[in-house]
Amino acid sequence: MYKLLIILSLMIVIGCNSRTDKTNQTDSDNSSTTTKPVDDTINDIDGCYMQVLKRDTFTASLQRQGNVITGSMSFDNYEKDGSTGTVKGSLQGDKMKLFYSFSSEGMSSVMELYFQYKDGTLIRAIGEMNNKGDTAYFTNPGSIKYEGSILKKIPCETLPDKYK
Repeated sequence: MYKLLIILSLMIVIGCNSRTDKTNQTDSDNSSTTTKPVDDTINDIDGCYMQVLKRDTFTASLQRQGNVITGSMSFDNYEKDGSTGTVKGSLQGDKMKLFYSFSSEGMSSVMELYFQYKDGTLIRAIGEMNNKGDTAYFTNPGSIKYEGSILKKIPCETLPDKYK
């Protein structure tokens, strides 16, 4: 559990430091992956995304089917524990609510993640989080801000092999 808190804290710090122009949008999306009307405002979300901040790398490979988002993610932290796993969640408008199931140092965990899709980028949400068992979740999704890490869309063939 201690390692999960370290990883979570590191990701929040990286997210807070990587965004220079701040937006103050909130999201009260409490949706799950249940069937909802398809939102066709975002047609080009499928693909690969990456952010490199100093020696840390954050990657995502996402696929959309209706309002369901699936894929994989990797946090490769320099000189700290990284994680790799799968994501599944929902899309509502330009916001994604994902559950990241990952392994780190032999432990399996789940983390709730929110992203805003904007102009070919994914902007990660930040906010107060809590843990219950092996799951980290936002304590108040209505107060999250999209001011975290920014992952830029890249051609999937340029994604380094270790993140595929």
